[in-house]
Amino acid sequence: MRATVTEQAERLLNAYAQGQRRFSHWNLEDADLRGAQLADIDLRGAHLVKANLQGAQLDHAVLAGANLSNANLSGASFHDSVLAYAELTGAVLHDASLTSADLTGASFVHADLAGASLEWAYAAAADFSDATLDGADFTCADLSDARLDAGYAELAMCLDDPEEYRPSQG
Repeated sequence: MRATVTEQAERLLNAYAQGQRRFSHWNLEDADLRGAQLADIDLRGAHLVKANLQGAQLDHAVLAGANLSNANLSGASFHDSVLAYAELTGAVLHDASLTSADLTGASFVHADLAGASLEWAYAAAADFSDATLDGADFTCADLSDARLDAGYAELAMCLDDPEEYRPSQG
């Protein structure tokens, strides 16, 4: 018998609490993981379509190739996480933190990133087509070869050489 969405989410949370961190390719479609503390989790290739991760903490997580289409990621934290080639089409990331995240080749088509922090993110070849970026902070992000709508092209203008903007070590 196949586990329900709620059972699968509970299994993940219980296994995580017991120290397990690898949950690659898990199906968590429609899962309610609001406010979950999941730092260092490995969800590469996971299916999180329409999942609710509002306010969740996923710092240092690996979500490479994960499908987060239409997920609620409002206020979630992905500091220093890997979301390379993740699918975030239609996701809501209001006030989410993607600071220093690896977003290489990720798709944010039609996503809502209003107020999101993408400072120091590596978003080379990421697709932000038709995304809402009002108030998003791309300070020192690497947007080389990223797709941005015409109105947001200026976000990448000062980012030709992100090393130029790194604070000096000293």
